[in-house]
Amino acid sequence: MTSNLSIFNFEGQDVRFVGTAEVPEWIAQDVCDVLGIGEARNVMRNYDEEERGVYTIHGSAGKREVLTVKEPGLYRLIFKSRKPKAKIFKKWIAKEVLPSIRKTGNYSITESAIAPKTETPDFQSIGTAIDTVLGNTGVNPSLIAGVKANEIARLYPVLSETMEAAKKLLQVPVEEKPVTVTEIAKLFSEKHGLQTNAREINLLITDWGFQVVVMDGKKKTYKPTKKGEPHAQMILQAGRGSNKTVTQLKWYTSLIDALS
Repeated sequence: MTSNLSIFNFEGQDVRFVGTAEVPEWIAQDVCDVLGIGEARNVMRNYDEEERGVYTIHGSAGKREVLTVKEPGLYRLIFKSRKPKAKIFKKWIAKEVLPSIRKTGNYSITESAIAPKTETPDFQSIGTAIDTVLGNTGVNPSLIAGVKANEIARLYPVLSETMEAAKKLLQVPVEEKPVTVTEIAKLFSEKHGLQTNAREINLLITDWGFQVVVMDGKKKTYKPTKKGEPHAQMILQAGRGSNKTVTQLKWYTSLIDALS
């Protein structure tokens, strides 16, 4: 059958369909742009003929060939994306687009078929969501406010400069930086002429009531008690091997005197 070019819109982005009912096929770069996974020619370098193809576009500048992605390759691209809307895109393709193509031979844009836009949360919703996660963790309120400012800047780029200016006002001078329990163990050993390690100091801090153990699934974390809060600081930092933000309990050196 002859391929027909038709265009559908997903959350404001055009995706060109160039295949047939028997062999659904899309312009690969359009799909990669929606999913935010980079250049199609790089992402699909190792795809085979059942997953990729070529389509000739005729324009005022003449002919040019572009890379296409077939149905098996389309799902591989979707699985590569970490964007939340990748799941929405996959569901839309499976529930709306492909059934229409197989029934009519092409895809016609209708109001019911257009994927619903994800509504951008307002400032209050952003703040409430972040407070839900960080509000009871002992993280410095200024750090929490900074997280809110970053998220507002991400969702509302026009406010980026305003948020950066606001964040500068949150920077409170700190005379001493908190350190890890490993460093506390080292300083404690030097002060008392002992050989101790982070594990032993952690047990001591817990036994003396300065912190409590909190289980996050199978992972053990620590949270300062009321007694420990004057000597402690919860720090936000990037998680190892991921793009997640995690909290870490650090201590001021005043804890060493409190333990002596």
